[in-house]
Amino acid sequence: MGRLLAIYSAPWRLGAEYTLFQTPHFDLHDFDIQSHTGRLFASLDLNWGTLRAEADYAYVLLDNVSFSETVRVQPALSLQETKNLYAVLSVQYYKGNFFHQFIPTGQEAVRDRDGWVVQAGFDQYLLLNRRDTSLRLSYHYEVSRNHGTDWEYNGHYVALGLRTPLWWDISLETDVGYTRRDYRHINSFDASPLAVLTPDDRRARLDNRVVESLILSRPVGPY
Repeated sequence: MGRLLAIYSAPWRLGAEYTLFQTPHFDLHDFDIQSHTGRLFASLDLNWGTLRAEADYAYVLLDNVSFSETVRVQPALSLQETKNLYAVLSVQYYKGNFFHQFIPTGQEAVRDRDGWVVQAGFDQYLLLNRRDTSLRLSYHYEVSRNHGTDWEYNGHYVALGLRTPLWWDISLETDVGYTRRDYRHINSFDASPLAVLTPDDRRARLDNRVVESLILSRPVGPY
């Protein structure tokens, strides 16, 4: 990743980034992924908070063949509610276009992955221990709408986080996040000519994901 800060003097911050991501597989090159992402970002510090905005364009190749291109725009507002309370309100718009999709004739209305996603939510922080410790509560609501009904869902994300110093210069960071995605339609693989789902599986897809992280860090020497 490379970053250029064109303006970095209060109250403005303006810059750009480029990120290259590559996964090489020694045998199964069908799964080689390469992405190129360009980003513009800006922020403005105000007396009562900070305004931020990001805009991304990502181009992804799968086995050196064009796979997708996506555009993402995310404005955010940080509010200092009290000395020890502040919140971040954000909205994200994402639009994806997928190339070379395998769509059987007449099934575009269920298989086409092209579409958009809107996510809105907040992150509420509480500062304790002389502001050295922070607690975070997050909630985001997400809506995905696509040309094909297989991909459409309504989602919820809830998370709790803690960051605090311990002893001997050790710091603790821990986070637990839960994501629920309620798909709006029964998947097209339940329809002819495939009909690969069993009767017990013939219901709309529901995804539940829990991600937990625990980090202990300590500086080692002056560098």
